[in-house]
Amino acid sequence: MSFDQPLFYLVWREGTTPNYKHQSYQSAKAEAERLAREHGGTFHVLEHRASASRVDVVVNEVERPF
Repeated sequence: MSFDQPLFYLVWREGTTPNYKHQSYQSAKAEAERLAREHGGTFHVLEHRASASRVDVVVNEVERPF
């Protein structure tokens, strides 16, 4: 199966949630450097390599007693 989703990068610091998708490695790397200078600590540049999705959905109706 081919991987047809666009490539993107995230900047992540342990204990936090990434909140911006960078379209280039250079942009993410620059942001990681800026954040490390501003806040200290270690910021990681993560590359989107794969996705997993659930395709089927199950709906269970609740029976009403009246």
